[in-house]
Amino acid sequence: MTKQERIHSKNNLESFKDKKYIQRRRLFWAIFLNLLIVLLEGITGLIGHSLALLANAAHDFADSVTIFIALFALVLSTRTPTRKLSFGFHRATILSAVINASLIVAVAMVVGYESISRFYHPSKPSGLIMLIVGATSGAINLISALVVSSRKESRDLNTNAAYVHLLLDALGALLVTLVGGIIFIKKGAFFLDPIASLVLSLASILAAFKLITSATNILMESSPKDIDIDKLVDRILEFKEVEDVHDIHLWSLSSDIRALTAHIVMKESSTIDTAQTLSSSIKSVLFSSFSIAHTTFEFESGNCREDEQPCI
Repeated sequence: MTKQERIHSKNNLESFKDKKYIQRRRLFWAIFLNLLIVLLEGITGLIGHSLALLANAAHDFADSVTIFIALFALVLSTRTPTRKLSFGFHRATILSAVINASLIVAVAMVVGYESISRFYHPSKPSGLIMLIVGATSGAINLISALVVSSRKESRDLNTNAAYVHLLLDALGALLVTLVGGIIFIKKGAFFLDPIASLVLSLASILAAFKLITSATNILMESSPKDIDIDKLVDRILEFKEVEDVHDIHLWSLSSDIRALTAHIVMKESSTIDTAQTLSSSIKSVLFSSFSIAHTTFEFESGNCREDEQPCI
């Protein structure tokens, strides 16, 4: 690797580290706001006998734990690679997303069970308390979700898992507010309280499985869905020194750091100096066009026939 390529690779990874630092600060504030909601909903849920409020408090507490896990994973992912972990600790954020999604499912199943039990052993929740607390916690959850969310960081699965948590809690609080208002206005509609909890549990499970699917694709080293490999090859072939591209492997180290290896066949008139310059140029284009931060190329000086094994 030339000095220019080392600088380019370092700058690419540094940009991701800067983004992760911003994410850490946002997650810290989200944890703080979430714990306030847990206290508010937990105490008022017990006083008002509302399962929906207690369910939302349970979700918020689980969110505080999962966001803390996400925060820890972000800190771990910025550590310097070692000889044993040569790619670094980027996969820590993916493992964090899997743990977070699993915790969502566990909490949702417990709340769902309690919701079904409440149909057989009904209570009379306070509609006024549900209305006031639901609206307040919903506003705080929405602020937390906006703090964590960012368009530039939309590919980060770890941060997205925390965002999904908070958004579900905001929607859950909205549901609690709506049900509380109905119970307050129409006395006797207490059956809506466990229904609201059950709906929230089902929505949480669906969101969790979507996160688990995305995390599994990364752990299985699938090609990123937003990258068209044919377009990527066409972009490389635009360089006049390139004759062909083959043996392409594209995968993700994490949801926002992609890696690529490929064999590039150069035209016969090309030299080693040309290859080094071309390598730097291709890497810059792939980073700017496809956000691929880690690239490794093997250059060849003639067409490699597919029937030749190994192809080198």
